[in-house]
Amino acid sequence: MGERLPPICTADQIRAAYHAGLCIVWEEGGIRDTWDVIAVDDVSATTRFTAADGTATEHSSPFETLSGHSAFPVGTTVLRETFDTPLGALEGTHAIYRADGGEQHFYFADDYPGPPMIIRGPGTQRRQVARSDA
Repeated sequence: MGERLPPICTADQIRAAYHAGLCIVWEEGGIRDTWDVIAVDDVSATTRFTAADGTATEHSSPFETLSGHSAFPVGTTVLRETFDTPLGALEGTHAIYRADGGEQHFYFADDYPGPPMIIRGPGTQRRQVARSDA
């Protein structure tokens, strides 16, 4: 797997931000799906992923694993930026990962620890368009 940079979002930051009732709505190519956090304990979160067609799956992940998704390989460019999202202008980290398939851009917001707000790359234009609390 190779040497990795420190994670952009720590397990403690994600643990503090996640709670049952958190809903994240994603959009890619005009199609929306949702992530609903349905349970949280000291070490993990259980999320229901619902696709646009209504198909739903549940998955439990340790916060350490979720944090690891934001630990990019050494050589990734990491910048501090303000970027525009459907939730407004946000301060955060822009990671630019280069691989054989081209550049992938990941935008993580300081105010929303966890998955990136925007993912852009060859064939991908995915973004969070809404967040809500139950």
